Amino acid sequence: MALSWGPNDAIANSQLGLSYYYLHDYTEAKKYFKRVLDLDPVYACSPQLFLAHIALAEQSSDEARAYLRGFLEYHPNAPNAPEVRLTLQRLSDGTITTENAIRK
Repeated sequence: MALSWGPNDAIANSQLGLSYYYLHDYTEAKKYFKRVLDLDPVYACSPQLFLAHIALAEQSSDEARAYLRGFLEYHPNAPNAPEVRLTLQRLSDGTITTENAIRK
């Protein structure tokens, strides 16, 4: 309903993305998180991290690395930036794989 009132609203798209994400409907979640990125790439919910997690669940390490780099580009000083950098480094050097990179 909120999305029909504001299809270009980052909050509405983010809320839908989060709802689908927690329902494990990653196809739909990805659609709304990508829309948030188009509307507001520095949005507070950090859609890049959700998209990276979805990419890892889908076994797409290249895509996950791209989203992690995007997060760090917009949020280099975020409290979780050191952990994101470490995950990115480990995915890049093969220390971890997509299977063991995500927290279940």
